[in-house]
Amino acid sequence: MEFFDIKKMPVNLWRNGAGETREICCFPPATRDFNWRASIASLSSNGEFTPFPQVDRVVTLLEGGEVTLDGGNAFRHILRRHQPFAFSGEQTVRAVLSEGRMSLDFNVMTRRDRCQAKVRVADRTFTTFSSRGGIVYVISGAWQLEDKLLTADQGAWWQEGRHTLRLLKSEGQLLFSEISYL
Repeated sequence: MEFFDIKKMPVNLWRNGAGETREICCFPPATRDFNWRASIASLSSNGEFTPFPQVDRVVTLLEGGEVTLDGGNAFRHILRRHQPFAFSGEQTVRAVLSEGRMSLDFNVMTRRDRCQAKVRVADRTFTTFSSRGGIVYVISGAWQLEDKLLTADQGAWWQEGRHTLRLLKSEGQLLFSEISYL
């Protein structure tokens, strides 16, 4: 299990200058041919997502204004706060920021022929279902994972095992994704 704090992570600028990314994890590590990867991206202007052939993506708006994802004839979707949206990585997708406001997005990408991800929002104590990989990101509240306290903008990822996330206050939310290998 690895823990992270988004405020302490390195930032990589996008090639098109429309945003930046903080990579949380990648399996296998440091490879473009990943099985799955998770990141937090900041979008500062309208622009196209980088295509990822044979990859499925799940994007969740964390902060900022709504974002319209325009997938041409395939879809047109308004990304709203804390509502995961899945689409094909080879799809040409243009992001349009509402009112020009910057957004912060949680992203999970999986290689379609190897694994899949489900991203959900939790607001109470739960135990993960899968014994395979997963990731959690705290939106609000205080959560306990093993012997670690996690608060907003913190999280953890793992490659295997079942884990219990305990909400320590009356209210809180976190995003979590479990990775299922095919």
